[in-house]
Amino acid sequence: MSGDRNINFLLNLYEQQYVDGEIRSKETNKKNRNESKRKHRHLLLDELVLEAEQLHLNRNQIKIIRYLIDDFNEEFQKLHRKVSEKTIILAFMFYIKMIDDPRTRINAYKISTNYKLTDKVFETIICRMLLKFMKKCPIRPYHNYSKDEHEILIREGKRW
Repeated sequence: MSGDRNINFLLNLYEQQYVDGEIRSKETNKKNRNESKRKHRHLLLDELVLEAEQLHLNRNQIKIIRYLIDDFNEEFQKLHRKVSEKTIILAFMFYIKMIDDPRTRINAYKISTNYKLTDKVFETIICRMLLKFMKKCPIRPYHNYSKDEHEILIREGKRW
């Protein structure tokens, strides 16, 4: 049979990301683009870990930072539109460092000035991170706030 091809040839052909003549959907293109950005951000993290060795991040802290990069991959620039991706990743690093050592000051490290990470930029990024976390697990009130106890006490004359 002249039309038969080697099975290994066909397997190798379809293991590639793109096959000649294949038309990708918008969802596939978006998924590939997001995956490419995610991998690039992990490489940026590796560079920053080497550059900021004075932060002394341990293996578990780096894993948490990698989780944050993966979690915010699609909304990365929503955290702060005017700073670079390296600055946002550096903010993740300081966030994790401050959990273990709250006395950590951003301004005390030269790397923060190199990548323009100020207290205000850090605060903006952290607040937007927390907004996403709160959307994942919203806080539900446990008191009945429909009646205002303070107003009732004033009306009854028990408080003036």
